[in-house]
Amino acid sequence: MAQFFHKHIRLVLLLSIFCAIYCAISLVNHYNFRTYGFDLGIYNNVLFDYSKCQFNDNPVMHREFDNILSDHLSLYHVVFAPFRYIFGSWTLLLFQIASILFGAIGIHKLLLFLSESKKTALISTFHFLSMWGIFSALSFDYHDNVVASMFIPWLFLAVLQKNIRITIIWSIIICISKENISLWLAFIFLGIGLWKYKDARIRKISAWGTIGALLYFILAIKVVMPAMVNEGTSYGHLKYSVLGNSMGEYIETLVLRPKYAFSLLFENHSNNLIYNGIKTEFFFVLLFSGGIALFYKPQFIVMLAPVFIQKLYNDDYAKWGINNHYSVEFAPILTIVFAVWIIDMVRTKKYRQFYIIAGAILCFVVNLSVIDSRTSKWYNLKALRFWDSGHYTRSFDVAQVHDYLENIPADAKVCAQNMLVPHLAFREDIYTFPYIRDAEYIALLPGAYAPYPLKEQSYNKKIDELRNNAQYKATIDTKDFILFEKQ
Repeated sequence: MAQFFHKHIRLVLLLSIFCAIYCAISLVNHYNFRTYGFDLGIYNNVLFDYSKCQFNDNPVMHREFDNILSDHLSLYHVVFAPFRYIFGSWTLLLFQIASILFGAIGIHKLLLFLSESKKTALISTFHFLSMWGIFSALSFDYHDNVVASMFIPWLFLAVLQKNIRITIIWSIIICISKENISLWLAFIFLGIGLWKYKDARIRKISAWGTIGALLYFILAIKVVMPAMVNEGTSYGHLKYSVLGNSMGEYIETLVLRPKYAFSLLFENHSNNLIYNGIKTEFFFVLLFSGGIALFYKPQFIVMLAPVFIQKLYNDDYAKWGINNHYSVEFAPILTIVFAVWIIDMVRTKKYRQFYIIAGAILCFVVNLSVIDSRTSKWYNLKALRFWDSGHYTRSFDVAQVHDYLENIPADAKVCAQNMLVPHLAFREDIYTFPYIRDAEYIALLPGAYAPYPLKEQSYNKKIDELRNNAQYKATIDTKDFILFEKQ
């Protein structure tokens, strides 16, 4: 072990530094109640049910689904569930951080294979670790697509090494993350096949990979998920009204109206001018984080095609920009395409490393600039600005709130404010305020000044109604935290 660390001391040091930064973002946010019922609370409740070998009916989303797998076909939680007995509500956040570091090791091994240069591999790893898509994802809860994206460099390596068995293993691991990730995987295989078209074996592996991933995607959304969805509902994540009203119409618009479809990639297609500039900001950081190489290696654009479509044609403006987890898929692809471009373009080792360093530094600077401020709406600066003291503090006594939560019995039915839900989700019945239902306890955090999904006036009105409701008594009642107990 000592020999391994000595041999890879620079890589270990780099990973350690970024691990500390990632923990300072993600884990500090969780402790300071900057994680939420939507989405960490949902997934923590999934862990609870899976750890007891039962299906999850999603009480956080008010049992909108009889089975959470009808919303997203993700099987990662089955693997992670037993660890909740060890790590509690921190489980998924820890796995997310670990997966990013694992992805960085994959980038290092891949670039070492492609460049035969330890320095190029190390600098590219720094490029990847400092990517804005990763930082934004860490600032907002846990998401399966973050974990899946970190296996992409390992898939690249397996395909380029023509290792069919390992390629199949990584393909399965990636596909089971989420149904839409399998579609992305199909295009990654297609792009690799185009990139390495002259190599017959890689071309064959890529062709079979494309077919396999597409079949998984079709099977997931047409057979498996519809079989589990509530009666009267359907798959709810195809919201691209600017392209049409069905998958067939989406494809028809993209094929038959290419000029219109292309313009939508850059335009605010909502009716609200407040969303102007969100897509411009996204393309700015994309280009200056290695995306310029996409013009010279268009095969990698193919790999990103479904991500661009899913992101930029969406009815939800929040997905257009660089906030949250909606850009993490770009992180491995941008690092790889930039390094490949430089390796192919610059033959002299000395100059090659200069360009790789310049690209990595530019990506790092761009990331710092958009951490400090951004155009994308509803950006929570304090959730991501890890160097600022405001990130580590709240306007209320955080430790005291954690103590208050200990007063709630583990088997009680609970309704809680959004940012309290992840800490209380390991139970059969957990609801997001104001959906009280049959809750025995209602936990509120007015000191957080974040009443979502209510507006402030409606939120205060609900609290007043509870104070005047004979069914509930406030057993803890401070300006920052309120706990109502059913009488």
